[in-house]
Amino acid sequence: RPSFLYPQNFNGKGELMSKFRYVHILQANYGYGHGWEDEVENEDHNIIRGHLKEYQLNAGQYNYRVIKRREPSTS
Repeated sequence: RPSFLYPQNFNGKGELMSKFRYVHILQANYGYGHGWEDEVENEDHNIIRGHLKEYQLNAGQYNYRVIKRREPSTS
């Protein structure tokens, strides 16, 4: 039997649990030699894109990027 069929791999809602969660992170490089710094983190890419537009509008002189990071799931 495949391991995903065992009951311990499901949460209480009947959904398959994952070992990882994928988050989108808005990073900024302020140019002080410290590299990229994490500013905002969210699982929804559209929310991060909205934050990116706000950051570019309010402080457009700095460089920004959105990355996707895989983190261990806590639940």
